[in-house]
Amino acid sequence: MNIISKPLSPLSATLVLITSMVGYGFNPLFTRWIYAYGLSPEIIVVYRYGIPAIVMLPFAGSVRVHFRESLLSFAGGMSMGFGALGYFKALAVLPVSICVLIFFTYPLFTMIFGRILFGIQLHGVHFGSALLILCGCALALGPSREISGDLWIAVAWCFLAPLGVTTIILIFSLRVKNLNLLSSTAFMLFGNTLTGIIALVWLEGGIWVPEDPQAYWLLIGAGIITAFIPHLLFIWASPVAGPAKTALCGSAEFLTSLFSGWFLLNESIQWNESAAAVLILCALIISVRKPIGKHPS
Repeated sequence: MNIISKPLSPLSATLVLITSMVGYGFNPLFTRWIYAYGLSPEIIVVYRYGIPAIVMLPFAGSVRVHFRESLLSFAGGMSMGFGALGYFKALAVLPVSICVLIFFTYPLFTMIFGRILFGIQLHGVHFGSALLILCGCALALGPSREISGDLWIAVAWCFLAPLGVTTIILIFSLRVKNLNLLSSTAFMLFGNTLTGIIALVWLEGGIWVPEDPQAYWLLIGAGIITAFIPHLLFIWASPVAGPAKTALCGSAEFLTSLFSGWFLLNESIQWNESAAAVLILCALIISVRKPIGKHPS
């Protein structure tokens, strides 16, 4: 019996989810390590999603039975791929904390587009969460961190990340009902990878293999540690944990990403970023009462 089919207790599912989110949270750390070898955001997207996509190929057979939902998962993956590309481009020039705080505005975009496009009912707790996220974002981009000139272009790129996650949340929550989780994840990863390939060929001339072998292994590590293993753990545990606990466990990704910038990459801790982190963390926690959705990173 494979690991995905083994039953979990609610406590075990929570621990597995936290492990998954910590893996996702190391994404900025691996990205910065890879940048030290002079590689591009495009090649990171290809490897981070391409390696899991290759492993998930056996689950693509469902396209014959559930073509529409497979196509929707693929399209959502392409959108998420653009978001990842924007996130990695921002990480090349902006502090990790700024990128992470922008990324975790995705619940706000999920509420807005869910309401406008799908008529999702919002409650008072959602509006409170949205206000905290807005305040946190305003603080993160505030006066104590000098952002000017081309850095605002990087900020704009970074906002593609929460938009990409919003797309996948809404598609998976509202439009993909019959496709099993392994198959929908596989098609999402195919879409992620295609976006990366298009960007790599178009923007970087199709440089697939780094010159330094150590960089090659870092790319593989990023694909396995920050994507493939967390995806499998997420798929295994989230149905048992339920949407509320899954949303709460997402805080582990948020904190891991922030701490990796502040304490592992030795970036300075600004007062406004710390305050923004507290506000967004509070928004994530209070939204657990009536979660909008959950996401694979």
